[in-house]
Amino acid sequence: MSSTSGIDSLGRAALVDNDDRIYVFGPEGQFITHYPQGEGYEGKFCALRPGGDLIFAGNRSFHRASLESGALLETVKTESETRGWNSAYALTSQGGIAVYSTESHGHGSSGPTPVPDQVTFFGADLKEQRRVTGLLAQAIAHDPMVKAWPSVTAIAVDAAGSFYLNIRAQEDNDLRGGIFEFNADGKL
Repeated sequence: MSSTSGIDSLGRAALVDNDDRIYVFGPEGQFITHYPQGEGYEGKFCALRPGGDLIFAGNRSFHRASLESGALLETVKTESETRGWNSAYALTSQGGIAVYSTESHGHGSSGPTPVPDQVTFFGADLKEQRRVTGLLAQAIAHDPMVKAWPSVTAIAVDAAGSFYLNIRAQEDNDLRGGIFEFNADGKL
């Protein structure tokens, strides 16, 4: 059912399915409510903050919505993309959002270099703080036998600012996928 989920500081869980329906469960797993994604905003669910705000990534914007009702609370415009062809999201320890994205749908295709990629870090105010680029190229540089570029399926950020990309190979016989750790400066 769920395509994305998160847990807030009260132990409530939000699950968002592929049809953008939001389900809320209590700390013991009891069903609380469900509703469609609210009116006035669009985008992909990317985080449930500890205080209970749902965060959706729109087109160069973030939308903050109420966990209780899904009602739009705030829209924050951004200078950079908040979703791309290959996007992954993580909540940072400071309540911000880290967004991994690529410029195009080039993953899974062959060529001399992977498509440009980056992780953009947004603060708790959902304003851009910094970017790091060229991550996938570093991760696959350890294996010169790449035939098809892998894709990133998830990102996680720790309290020290290091981040982790889960990279999935595009070929069944390609074992180069896995979790790659980068320091806060984006070095593998």
